[in-house]
Amino acid sequence: KDEELVGSETMHVERLQDIIQDCLTSLDTCAKLWSLEKPVAPQQQKRRRPSEQAQFVPKSLNEIGNELTRGNAEASLKKAKQAMSVVQTWTTEDIPNKYELLGSLHSYIGRAFFILGDMDEALKHHRTDLQLAEQCKLPEATSRALNNMGLTFAQTGQFAQAVEFWEQ
Repeated sequence: KDEELVGSETMHVERLQDIIQDCLTSLDTCAKLWSLEKPVAPQQQKRRRPSEQAQFVPKSLNEIGNELTRGNAEASLKKAKQAMSVVQTWTTEDIPNKYELLGSLHSYIGRAFFILGDMDEALKHHRTDLQLAEQCKLPEATSRALNNMGLTFAQTGQFAQAVEFWEQ
């Protein structure tokens, strides 16, 4: 029965055997082409959009800074918290300087709380900024965090602690 099926003619007057042979040849050609391709690691298969991330970061930091400059600490705080929640979802493969960005965002949040008069929250975020700056070995960010902590302590009348941070 199988020989009858293979030997029978189709409606297009081709033998089924010829169709099967063409399919096998086609599959063989595809297999040869696939073997020439370089394998793609599963991590690379996921499509990333670093350009979107790369655009998001400076735009967000600029908007946050502009709000602070205009004296709109609440809007700055809101934007900084939103940006932080986005950056926290990224890996260091997405953005290699993720922790530097988080430090900058903590600095902006600390400055916003300072302007709003919440010195405890300001100190909390400036401390986190300092920890990230030291962890990433970023001298400018370390200096920024130390200065902000000094300013916050001075604002609360803790001048000895302020001087201690400014001297570091």
